[in-house]
Amino acid sequence: MAVIWEHKWKILLGVALAITAIIWLLLRSYPAGSLADDAMAGEWSDVKDENGAIRFIAEGEPLGHVMYYPGGLVRPESYSYLASQLAEAGVETWVIPMPLNLAVLGISRGEQALGLIGGSPVVIGGHSLGGAMAARFAKDHEDQLDGVFFHGAYPDEGGRLDGTSLSVLSIQMEEDRVLNSESYEEGLGYMPDAFFEEWIEGGNHASFGDYGPQRGDGEATISHEEAVEQIVDLTVDWLESLQ
Repeated sequence: MAVIWEHKWKILLGVALAITAIIWLLLRSYPAGSLADDAMAGEWSDVKDENGAIRFIAEGEPLGHVMYYPGGLVRPESYSYLASQLAEAGVETWVIPMPLNLAVLGISRGEQALGLIGGSPVVIGGHSLGGAMAARFAKDHEDQLDGVFFHGAYPDEGGRLDGTSLSVLSIQMEEDRVLNSESYEEGLGYMPDAFFEEWIEGGNHASFGDYGPQRGDGEATISHEEAVEQIVDLTVDWLESLQ
């Protein structure tokens, strides 16, 4: 009998280890690249950790305040280069870390940063899954926000914005093969009547962050720096329209 139980425990242990390995593979996050690492450590960008959020402080009076939800399984530090360039352009930016790097598990995380932000305009958005969850947050905090932005993302029914007065900026990439085109078209129906839609030529889904190639994505023909430059220009123009 003891031998039988020993075999059973070995089998159960093997199954548990196999399940653990599968979960680890499924939830393995994309690491930040060298540009993002440099942005985190760069002297030209003042980076502070406030209530778990990574804050990039703009010099002088901010042009606006951005709260950023990372894409699914992408580490928040991966957006540091984008955030630092926004800060250089005068936009205070908060990158919000998520449980297990999944914004669906931390939709309310933006409340931490929102409570510390003074001044306006204040906008929220994010990349991919992060953008969809940011829209859900915005729907429930409309009176505290001025706008929502989407990076390779779109609202779902739970974050529909067509009944709000929020301004919306949608930035998409020409070579994005991760974005589901049918779902994107459906998401357009949840947008306000008037919103800004911009497409960047040569960029792909991973162009919004510095975390390397993403599975199933198209091939970018522009660098991350070039993509970020255009994202920043579009964002600054949008924020100026909200003044």
